[in-house]
Amino acid sequence: MCADSTVPLVSEIFGPSPASPGEGGSPTEAPQQGGRGRNAIRGVSVAAQFRSSLQSLLAELEETNPHYVRCIKPNLTKAPDSFDSFEVLRQMRYAGMMETVRIRSEGYALREDHASFFQRFSLLLNGDEREGGIERLFAVLSARLNVTEADWQVGHSKIFLKKGFADKLEVIAQLRA
Repeated sequence: MCADSTVPLVSEIFGPSPASPGEGGSPTEAPQQGGRGRNAIRGVSVAAQFRSSLQSLLAELEETNPHYVRCIKPNLTKAPDSFDSFEVLRQMRYAGMMETVRIRSEGYALREDHASFFQRFSLLLNGDEREGGIERLFAVLSARLNVTEADWQVGHSKIFLKKGFADKLEVIAQLRA
């Protein structure tokens, strides 16, 4: 990505690093590209160390799935037992939480993995209906509750339900239990 940049400095920083002694390079090689790189007297340059470190960091970041935690401060004075609702609301708006809540309430409010969902709501099925798995569960519940496939979606690992359908299921499950 950055190694293919048209900016020479960026492509040089993110380009292939000089070969190390174990990779076919020799510690007695002459300095590369006008004094940059490594030789027997000077060792590895700071720029080469930085480039190597940056490349390993980027490789590690590309392999991870980061999750972020946003902290909300209850007041500006850091006083205990003091809650400033206007300040909390301001922070939540700034963090995009109000928009996230609105989108979730308009869209698929409930997101749950297959196994957990089936365990919670399979009690709404009769004995022979439980044999079909998650697809059978949705077919039966959709018919009983008069909802369409627009109210629910089955993903690879999670179930997505719109708020109205999720609320109906919760009420019925509580009544049945």
